[in-house]
Amino acid sequence: MASKERVRVRGSKGEVRRKTYIKEEAVKDVDIEGDSGYKEIITPAADKIGDNALEWIKSICRKGLRPILKDFAAVRKFIPPKMTTDMFNRYPAKNRYTDVMCLDKTRVILKGRPKNNDYIHANWVQLSTNRRYICTQGPLEETIEDFWWMIFKVSFNSKLKFFAYDTDD
Repeated sequence: MASKERVRVRGSKGEVRRKTYIKEEAVKDVDIEGDSGYKEIITPAADKIGDNALEWIKSICRKGLRPILKDFAAVRKFIPPKMTTDMFNRYPAKNRYTDVMCLDKTRVILKGRPKNNDYIHANWVQLSTNRRYICTQGPLEETIEDFWWMIFKVSFNSKLKFFAYDTDD
């Protein structure tokens, strides 16, 4: 498929480089002077909104989204202390994006697979004491088997998948 050539680029060591979820161009240093699109916010519920929240909203309206993207660029690769992404780093060909990390502590381990083949870019998310979910990327050509292995080997009450379909990958 010709479109995959734009997404999968061989690096200097022959590794496959993946695109990022947030485009680099969106988070480059941007001069925001004179980039004001601020318009006064008129809302009857303003008295119910915390002063800090309202000021933050006004600031966003005044400055635009570029400052948020700049802030995101500064913290996009942040990993909290005591959290590791060793498996994510070890298997780059199994990751759709380079900037959406898979944390070792909460990753889904593919049961019944050899230790060197039990990685899938998927994490358990605990929302309450009795509700756990798996968040995973859409499968790549190289990870379709892993995805279905996870679906059939992990005990679920139900399965839902929400994604934006992108024919480029």
